[in-house]
Formats: sequence, C-alpha cells, structure tokens
Amino acid sequence: MTDPTWLQVIIWRSIKALPNLRHLIIHAVHSKCPLDLHALTELESISISGTPRTGGDQLLQNLAKLYASSPRLTSLEISRSQMSKINDLHHLFSMCNGKSPPHRLRHLGLEACFVRLGKVTLPHLRHLKSLKLDLFFPIPYPDELWRTFTGSGIHLEELKHDSITMSLIDYLSSYSGLKKLRLTVSGSDNRESWAAADPFFNKCLGNHVDTLEELSLITRCEGPWTFCSNNSMSIAKCTKLKFLAMNMF
Repeated sequence: MTDPTWLQVIIWRSIKALPNLRHLIIHAVHSKCPLDLHALTELESISISGTPRTGGDQLLQNLAKLYASSPRLTSLEISRSQMSKINDLHHLFSMCNGKSPPHRLRHLGLEACFVRLGKVTLPHLRHLKSLKLDLFFPIPYPDELWRTFTGSGIHLEELKHDSITMSLIDYLSSYSGLKKLRLTVSGSDNRESWAAADPFFNKCLGNHVDTLEELSLITRCEGPWTFCSNNSMSIAKCTKLKFLAMNMF
C-alpha cells in the first residue's frame, strides 16, 4: 500500500520548502511524483535507495543536476538502483561546469553502478575519504579503479567493497592511515582473492596497524581469509582495533 500521487506531491513540496535541510535520505521504490532534486542546492549529503517503477532514468538525471548545482554536497550514496545506461559515475559528474572547481566529495557509496575514471570523474574524487562499492557481479573495471587510485594521492580512510583483487591490495599497500575496512570474498573471485590474502596480512595490513579501528573480512568458505594462526599475529598488531569480524570454520 502506497500513498496516492497527490499526497506525495504535497510531501515533496514541503520537503523542498525546508530552509535548513542539509541531509536527505530517499527510498524511491514507491515514488510516483517527479523528484526535482536539483532544487535542493544547500544539501550536504543525499542517499537514494531503490528505483521507482517509472522514471528511474529521470531520477538519476535529476541527481546529476543536483550534484552540479550543490557545491556543499560532500556525501553521496546510490543504493539498489536498477541497471541503466545512465547509472554511471561519468554521467553523474558530466553536468558540472568545467570552469568551476570540482566538488570536495568526501564519501561516495555506489551499488550496481558503472565506474569510469577519467578527466570528468577523477577530479571529483581527489578529496575522497570514504568509499562503499558493491557491485554484485564480476566485472573488470574495479581493477582499473584501484590502479588509478594507486599513486594518485587519494588515500581512503574507510572502504567497503564486495570483491578482493591484487590491484586492491596493491592500492591499500601504497599508503597508510586506513581506519575502517570491510571486504567480502564473493564466490566468483575465490582464486584471485585467496592469492591476495598472504600479501594483505603480511604486508598491506602493516601499513595501517596504527590507525585501523574496524576490520571485517567475510568469506563464504574456509580458506586464507578466515581467522586462524596464520593471520592472528598480524591482526594482533592493530592496537587501535575496536571491531573485528571474520569467519572461523
């Protein structure tokens, strides 16, 4: 059961009229009225989950307009969106005026979204400190992302990702200062992720022992990413660790 369209229109008008609105969370599955997000130019963070039954592309288009017109926006999340030709980070940033300085985006959360790095997207990620990247399907471009991040000066403090590759471990090994790390070993990448376990525990983790506060390494089967005597000593060196989640078989 959902609200009638006329009521949603009234609610949305009321939201747009709030003069001090800075943070907005939208669950769009049952949305029936157009959400002209670009009217909310004072937002500092926005999170959108789900895709409306109609107008999904228009919602993403309006989100791109919002980003272009909101210099204060530092946190952006798109969750559980349906695949679309414009569900793309490049499109999200493409409406920004090239003459204006890039936004200082600090947190980015993406689910099932294409990520292409280039002269349009990369400048907007220079100040990124937190990234949540859940893909749900095996595709090659995350490797390109981590290789581009390596040596770029982008040093994430928080990362949540649903795939483990050597390029990711190489990136995390290239700097220090990570505070929160949540990785999932999916069933499709076991071979490569297993090979990455040894350099992670014996090299990469050592760069972050003085800062790491949360560590979550979740796997569906027994292997080198489970908590065991081979990696327990490396984890014990993380003296600031407050939260630990690992499988034991």
